[in-house]
Amino acid sequence: MQKLFLFPVFDQIKNDLYRLIDYSFVQYFTEDIVINELQKFDKNEVLKRLKEKVSYNRAINYKAYEIAGKVAGSTAREWMKNEWAERQENELQIFAEPIAKCLGFKEAFELITNEFEKGDNKYLSEKISALLYFQHEQTLDWIEKVSNRINNVSSEWGHLAACSKFTWKELINGLLWDAPEFDRT
Repeated sequence: MQKLFLFPVFDQIKNDLYRLIDYSFVQYFTEDIVINELQKFDKNEVLKRLKEKVSYNRAINYKAYEIAGKVAGSTAREWMKNEWAERQENELQIFAEPIAKCLGFKEAFELITNEFEKGDNKYLSEKISALLYFQHEQTLDWIEKVSNRINNVSSEWGHLAACSKFTWKELINGLLWDAPEFDRT
């Protein structure tokens, strides 16, 4: 008789850290209920298990980083910095959210924007979605700083600006900045 291996039922594994992490790794989008259950465990234990998973199989690092950001937060700070330092060229996007959640804003924003500033302009518009996770007004200042490098004005720039907590007053002031007949004050 053939032995069947059934997919685990969430309620049967939610109190088992190892099985719950395995369960989260097979979800394309990790469900909030899974993240909520993982948050009930000790953050250091979660991080320890995530490190084990990545050391065993680097191909699943993106999922481990996602969970580290959403569950372990600042507890995973040093690990995320080390992983960032060892990243491969095409891994910027998989680091964006966990870096934003594990490191303090200033340090994380600097890491990501410095990465953009080192690169050429060719893929700048495609890469900027990494800043969406910050949702911070400082992003607008950064956009202004690199505006001379923007060759492809795509909707990604609008999405980024919209997520950066700008106010209507800032928008109006920005629109009127170059209009000589208007005073910005």
